[in-house]
Amino acid sequence: MITRRYLITLLLMVVIAAACQPQAEEPLPTLASLNTPTPITPSATFTETSTAKATATATPTSTATPTATATATNTLTPTVTGTSTATATRTITPTNTVTATATATATSTFTATPTATATANAPIINSFNSNISSATPGSQVILTWDADADSARLERLNTSGVIKETLSVPPISTATMTIPAGETRVMYRLVASRAGQETSLSVAIAVSCATPWFFGNAPANIGCPSSGPTTTTGAFQPFESGFMFRVQYSTSNRVCGIQNDRQRYSCWDYVAYVGTPPTTPPAGLLVPGPDLQDAFYNKLAIGGPWYTVIGWGTSAMTSPSISIQPDMSGQLYIGLPNGVYRFDAALSNGSVTKIQ
Repeated sequence: MITRRYLITLLLMVVIAAACQPQAEEPLPTLASLNTPTPITPSATFTETSTAKATATATPTSTATPTATATATNTLTPTVTGTSTATATRTITPTNTVTATATATATSTFTATPTATATANAPIINSFNSNISSATPGSQVILTWDADADSARLERLNTSGVIKETLSVPPISTATMTIPAGETRVMYRLVASRAGQETSLSVAIAVSCATPWFFGNAPANIGCPSSGPTTTTGAFQPFESGFMFRVQYSTSNRVCGIQNDRQRYSCWDYVAYVGTPPTTPPAGLLVPGPDLQDAFYNKLAIGGPWYTVIGWGTSAMTSPSISIQPDMSGQLYIGLPNGVYRFDAALSNGSVTKIQ
């Protein structure tokens, strides 16, 4: 019994004594230290190879944003509980400007080889001249020319442009030509030829007729008369749709009627009229004159009797002076009170051509 009490008492004393002793301090938790992040330095390397005639400027911009987060948590038991959170954030914005300048000089050499096309050497007339510009029939004209050609020919054209004469001539030469009669203008044309090609040049000679026409302002295209005019007393009468006349020329004595509706003429030998007219004109119109009556009553116009084709006289027959002159081909130019007309050489029939 005593022993147990003693042990209990001793144990309590030990405990009390221990409690009265100073307590050692517990160390506080140590705050974890965060490492400082190392800055990230990006490096950009550009290598450009350019084979072009160009200048390139490249400006790249790199942005690196690293984020470092360190979190340390220490928990001590039983007395102290400490929680510490440290967050470190660093933003690094490097700007790298890389300027790459590439200068390339491209040299292209292109050699074009032309293809030769054979072109025929065309003829050329360097000159073509005459020593006169006007002449009379029978006179001479000297023509001179110079051409680059293989061959040449000389042509003479009449007033109407019809080729009347052709001569083969050298490309360079001179020729003496005689002005023909019957033309009011003569054209000489030089034609040069080479390799199937031709070129030409012309000169004109005005021709003064040796014998003038009986009427003035004669058209150039009728040429010259072959002789002087003949003047005779004839007969002439106008009708409603035409006219009639009588003319004596050389050995002929002809009566001709002209109908306006067809622009035609018809002629017959003169014959004195004997008989009674088959019809009479209406009031205000006239019968044909004596020189014209046989043809008027007894001959036919194109389309019927003359009095049904050209009608009746609008005035009485007259006896004017009529001029007659032939051209080089024999055609007759007859001057009537109503104009100058051309008829065939025999005064038979044909189309009416009024000259003036």
